[in-house]
Amino acid sequence: MSEDRGVILLIVVAIAFIFVGRRLQRTIDLYGRWRKAIADLQGARASLPGIRKDFRGGFFTLVKVGLVGAFLIWAASNIDVLTS
Repeated sequence: MSEDRGVILLIVVAIAFIFVGRRLQRTIDLYGRWRKAIADLQGARASLPGIRKDFRGGFFTLVKVGLVGAFLIWAASNIDVLTS
């Protein structure tokens, strides 16, 4: 009987070690993913000023083209007033 209890105790301890080991491995994997996400976030943050500058430049170019286009449409519709 004593040997059976020892074997059962050994099996229970082995299962506990397997369970704890898997939890530890999962924790290590999640920590690695978290560090990668933080690094990606810092990279994205570093590129934000350049993205903002490009956006503003593109937006103002769009506004300028729109204003020039509106002026040309106005000039074409009022060509007779402009030439007399």
